[in-house]
Amino acid sequence: MEVLLRYVRQASSGVADFVDTALVADEITIGSAAESTLQLLGRAVASRHAVIQRSGSELRIAGRHGNRVTVNGQQCASRTLAVGDQIEVGGHRLRLFAPPSGFDVAVEVRPDTGVAASDFEAAFRTDLERTWLSKRSTSWILTLLALLLGLAIPLLTISWQRHGLVTPAALPADALWSSGPLSPAHAHAAGSQCILCHQQLFVHVQDSACLECHKTTQDHVSAERRALTRLPDPERCGECHAEHRGMAPRLVPQQDHLCVACHASSDKNFGSLKVQPVSGFQPHQHPAFSVALQKLSGAPQDTVSDLQWRTYRVPLAGAVEQSNLKFSHAQHLDASKVTRSSGSGALGCGDCHILAADGEHFVPLTMAKTCSTCHELNFDLSAPNRQLPHGKPLDAMLMLEDYFARKYSDPPPTAARTPVRRLPDLERDPSRRIEVDTCVGSAVVCARQHARAEIENQFTGRGCVSCHVVVDTHSADLHDRFQVTPVRLGYDYFREARFPHKTHEVQGKLTRDAACESCHAAQKSTEARKLLLPDIDGCLQCHRDRQGSPDIAAPRVTGSPSNVDAVRELPKIVPLQCISCHAYHPMAIMAAARGAEKNE
Repeated sequence: MEVLLRYVRQASSGVADFVDTALVADEITIGSAAESTLQLLGRAVASRHAVIQRSGSELRIAGRHGNRVTVNGQQCASRTLAVGDQIEVGGHRLRLFAPPSGFDVAVEVRPDTGVAASDFEAAFRTDLERTWLSKRSTSWILTLLALLLGLAIPLLTISWQRHGLVTPAALPADALWSSGPLSPAHAHAAGSQCILCHQQLFVHVQDSACLECHKTTQDHVSAERRALTRLPDPERCGECHAEHRGMAPRLVPQQDHLCVACHASSDKNFGSLKVQPVSGFQPHQHPAFSVALQKLSGAPQDTVSDLQWRTYRVPLAGAVEQSNLKFSHAQHLDASKVTRSSGSGALGCGDCHILAADGEHFVPLTMAKTCSTCHELNFDLSAPNRQLPHGKPLDAMLMLEDYFARKYSDPPPTAARTPVRRLPDLERDPSRRIEVDTCVGSAVVCARQHARAEIENQFTGRGCVSCHVVVDTHSADLHDRFQVTPVRLGYDYFREARFPHKTHEVQGKLTRDAACESCHAAQKSTEARKLLLPDIDGCLQCHRDRQGSPDIAAPRVTGSPSNVDAVRELPKIVPLQCISCHAYHPMAIMAAARGAEKNE
């Protein structure tokens, strides 16, 4: 039949504009598909929406695939048409008018002006019906292909891996059906051997597989202590440490709510364990700090050598360390009293405190590596090369006896005095030396007399007693009379927390010693037992958790109450998360487990 399509559009001037299109077709198909006789766009128009067909002398419209059309304001599935009928399809309006001479059907089309640009793109998608494939055959092909690639081949390669066989290169690797990449650490350890972690088919990775590599990793709460709480059973490792989750996998979860969910209601969740509540890192939300200290303990009758070091925890406020060391930071940092051995000025924090490789702790201080740079253990200015052994009181006594025995039995020739470095207390206070009367006896008697006097000098007047706590047992045997109490300086006061000293070497405009002293009031410390550690108030002047971090910080005064001279301004508060300072897995227990494993 001969068909005339007249497209009518309203111009911006208000005048209707129309375009006629003549065509020959057995039927007029209406829809959004590109091959439709009358292509109408819009979300409400199906690809094959309706069809207008001629049956004898009648013209009839029918919806396709369950679609309906509106004729003269009434919805219908099909209807006979006559000249003047109004048809609406998805906002588009059609009207049949009397066909001119030479045409069998004439349709006026007024397109919907509200069609979006995205509807034009959707109209040119290829449907399965437009290809040679049928829905059923395509479904079967895709189903078989999915089973082959997603089940048969993976099962085959897993079977080969379990039997130690090499997967043929022609087959796809495991990465084809992996939902995402591994974290770098696991990718390096497992490589392409998925079976190392996924040991059971169709079962999530079990904790036993994780512990094959992470033997020393301990749970946050031990099984014994968990029995005293109301906490649920621990989650599977993979619940928190999720792999295959995107292109930049983050193996360690960092959300604070994972910690606060239990610790905010510690009285309800932890029961008899008496854990202090923590709801965030804000004032009044986090408890004050406590420190791990050590002290010597034993029975009253025990000698110094029988005492054992015991660890105990106390609140940081007012805590003192029982290190048994006599030391004054204030004196050593005073340029009028102490200078560097090179004479280049006053000592600084970095002259003694050297940051360890982990950036968190410091290299332990020892006499040999730290103090001997400035202090010698010379006991006779006339013999500068004679040094007492450090840490061995009995050997020091025997060396003194041997020295004076040789001195009186075979006096050395007079030699020029060699300058020596500082001797503890002697140069500062020569009156502390115990003088010996002129000896008129035999060489043996004089040697013993001078040796005894020098031993008493070292353990009661100057020398050892200057830095150490010496116990005088008043024993008749000189070798048993003096006992030096062992010294142990704290290496890690916050064993269950992390503090990166490396990132705190610069604080605002402060660097080097000024940055150290803004938190540690060493300039005013005259006793070694003072910890010089700031409490939580000092940290809160620079840090908050992410939910309560203001953009601008007030001028920051040092957190140590005894050192209020250093003031700095920080442009922004640095936000912290729970894992910035704390680890879920107990670090102290894991470190002990690693040490035990290494010694086996």
